[in-house]
Amino acid sequence: MANPMANLTIGVDLGDRYSELYVVDAAGACVETGRIRTTVAGLEQWFGGRPPARVVLEAGTHSPWASRVLPRLGHEVLVANPRKLRGLYENDSKDDRVDAEYLARVGRLDPALLKPITHRGEAAQADLAVLSSRDVLDREVERRCAEQYPATAQLRQVSGVGPVTALAYVLVLEDPRRFPRSRAVGAYLGLRPRRSQSGEQDPQLRITKAGNPFLRRLVVQAAHYILGPHGPDCDLRRHGERIAARGGKNAKKRAVIAVARKLAVLLHHLWISGEVYEPLRHRPALAQAS
Repeated sequence: MANPMANLTIGVDLGDRYSELYVVDAAGACVETGRIRTTVAGLEQWFGGRPPARVVLEAGTHSPWASRVLPRLGHEVLVANPRKLRGLYENDSKDDRVDAEYLARVGRLDPALLKPITHRGEAAQADLAVLSSRDVLDREVERRCAEQYPATAQLRQVSGVGPVTALAYVLVLEDPRRFPRSRAVGAYLGLRPRRSQSGEQDPQLRITKAGNPFLRRLVVQAAHYILGPHGPDCDLRRHGERIAARGGKNAKKRAVIAVARKLAVLLHHLWISGEVYEPLRHRPALAQAS
């Protein structure tokens, strides 16, 4: 006989102290509701020993650690993107049980509507927090680059990319193989212009500013250096100078963003390929960002 507890979808509304749970079966019928403490022990007590289920969380303060605990207990975890999710349901009043039910039902019917995200690994998240701290010492960053993240050496071949930028790049991307093309990194960091095409009109708008703002700021700072008075002669600089020379409103700003986008692409290419960087001979890699 089939296990009636199989093929369950569980919506969990994570609160600071308590979390609401709503469980539906494959047919969409509610089979259980519950309330647990928002702690590792609370999740282990309720989810431990239960048949594997799909558990749907909304990204928030507690979702990173919760999304790591639940797979260890044998469950599939989907972390919903709150920016996309809230557009689908807007309640006049906050109701944690209703939110848990919504997560369960959407997760059962069409998980793609949740626009699921993947939290970084625990080690990468901890190291990124250290890097973002104002109190981090340069010597500690250098030590981590040398001892824990040797890939940063490949990125630091590019003049203007120091240890902080290189380490942030490696920690934020974490696995370069998840990008099928180096060109995708520019869009991932929010350095791609928005588009609003209508008929023959296709104006280029401001960049999307998606992705990690800390890394995007560092890459833009590196682009400023490359185009500045102390920047070396290289393909990146020449590309930016050509854009700036066109003139027009905000020409210099556009040049900086264009160089930052190409720099993000180039760093991924160097990381993946392990090549020696040659400032005036990396046109194939840079062409991907055009």
